[in-house]
Amino acid sequence: MSKIKISKLKLLFMGATLLAANIGFVAPMIANATTLTLTNATVRLSHLKAGTDSTVRVLFKTTTNAGATGLTVDFTAAWTTNSGTINGTQAISGVAGCDASATALPGGSLSASGSGHIITVTNVTALSASTLYCFDLTTSNAVHTPTAGNYLPVITETGGATDSTTVNVDVISNDSVVVNATVPPTFTFALASGCASNQDNFTAGLATSGTNTTGGCTWQVDTNAKTGWFAWASDSQTGLHSTAVSKTIASSSSNANTTISNGTEGYVMGVTSVTQGTGAGVVSASNPFGNNSGGTAGSYQGSGLRSTADLIASSTGTASAAQFVTKEYATINALTPAANDYTDTITIIAAGSF
Repeated sequence: MSKIKISKLKLLFMGATLLAANIGFVAPMIANATTLTLTNATVRLSHLKAGTDSTVRVLFKTTTNAGATGLTVDFTAAWTTNSGTINGTQAISGVAGCDASATALPGGSLSASGSGHIITVTNVTALSASTLYCFDLTTSNAVHTPTAGNYLPVITETGGATDSTTVNVDVISNDSVVVNATVPPTFTFALASGCASNQDNFTAGLATSGTNTTGGCTWQVDTNAKTGWFAWASDSQTGLHSTAVSKTIASSSSNANTTISNGTEGYVMGVTSVTQGTGAGVVSASNPFGNNSGGTAGSYQGSGLRSTADLIASSTGTASAAQFVTKEYATINALTPAANDYTDTITIIAAGSF
């Protein structure tokens, strides 16, 4: 009988041991099933520099649990211990997108407030399961960052589901860089068209009647000079000079507007066209070389040239493909000596006004 009793006791002991072991395995599995963690979570500050006011963006994805109607974001005691603060008054708005195709945190009258190191969000419409949500705390000083270091804010659902997660915010000594740049001054001036081989010859022999004009030169300016540019002209002979007959058809009224007449010796240069191209400025002919009232020169109109450079055109601002056209006009009388070597060299220069 004693042997039988001992065997029964062994069996009872073994059964109790197996039951205890099974309970030990089951209990943790049940606990884990009820503690779900939020995923895809981010706490983003508009500034990470230590000792700086910042707005806050919060992004998180709910678990299979649904129904939460509030949230807390706990920046933890270390935040306030290290001179960080949380604003008591918080402006909040749900935001769609948030770099991750998130849904705006729902709620007809979302509310947020701060206390200590915790921000509490209320009036949230019950959250759906497995959904990515985003909201912004838009008060400029929603938080004031503490001294540099790693901090571990905790996002927790309240009112319904109570899932949570911990994120990491790295506060650093400086979060910005200064970018400096220089735009160098640019200026180009060129003969754009006409005047092949740098010659602007009269289209026909000079006569006492008829049109005595050159073909004309088109000059172009490109510059980023904010206050514009200037162009000047001078000549080598102060007129059209013939060595063969020792005769100069003299420039008429240097740097003064005039219109020469057929049958009377005269020689002028006029700015007959101006165009801005693109840019901020307005191109104009100077009065002596235009029409003396802000416009361009008409036929036989302009000013005589001299060895001193005179202003012929200008602009008030930047220019791309700004152009002006120069032409020379001449008249003779019946006694002007015949020769085929009448010539003048005109120099046209320009500069930007930076």
